[in-house]
Amino acid sequence: MAKRTSYTPEQIEEMRAAVAAADAEAAEAERLEKEAFFEPLKSALNNECGRSFYNSLVPLANAFNGDEYPENASIRVHLDAIVNILPNLYNAAGVAITEVVEPVAVNEPVEDAPEA
Repeated sequence: MAKRTSYTPEQIEEMRAAVAAADAEAAEAERLEKEAFFEPLKSALNNECGRSFYNSLVPLANAFNGDEYPENASIRVHLDAIVNILPNLYNAAGVAITEVVEPVAVNEPVEDAPEA
């Protein structure tokens, strides 16, 4: 039969502290890794061009109406997928989307922006 190891309360506390420190270190490393991954994305999206890109996709998706133009249905599906995924990507990167364009109902005409 194996001999059972006994630990003093101080040794148990030291082990718990070591595990807690290792967990904190792992959590910090994960946070830094995530930050390093999203930083280039965040800087790319968090500018006027990045926000304009998103806002231009919704009207573009609406322009490829699958009912009116069946040959464009596959393009519409892909654009809809992009429009639906991008907000999650922006949110994950910590970028607020301003002036979000709401999708227009199918077959509803899209008004042109007034010329300045």
